[in-house]
Amino acid sequence: MKQPSVYFRGRIVEAAFELVKEVGWKSVTTRASAKKLGSSTMLIYSHLQSVGELEKELRFKARELQKSYQQYPYIEHVLLNLAYG
Repeated sequence: MKQPSVYFRGRIVEAAFELVKEVGWKSVTTRASAKKLGSSTMLIYSHLQSVGELEKELRFKARELQKSYQQYPYIEHVLLNLAYG
């Protein structure tokens, strides 16, 4: 019987995103992400097929975060909100 995974894809991506914020994009590897999670690299490869897929997820997460900052209504003028964001 297969053991249920306590880690989910989102949690793996979140740990890798924390690495990006702490030390930059070049430091994101499966080994570093696994160390941040306190697990093995096998866990990451069981949820993601490659490091490229992890990087794709990270870029998507960064774009969504940027979009949320830009769409937040800081002031009444829409275009200035983009600049503030």
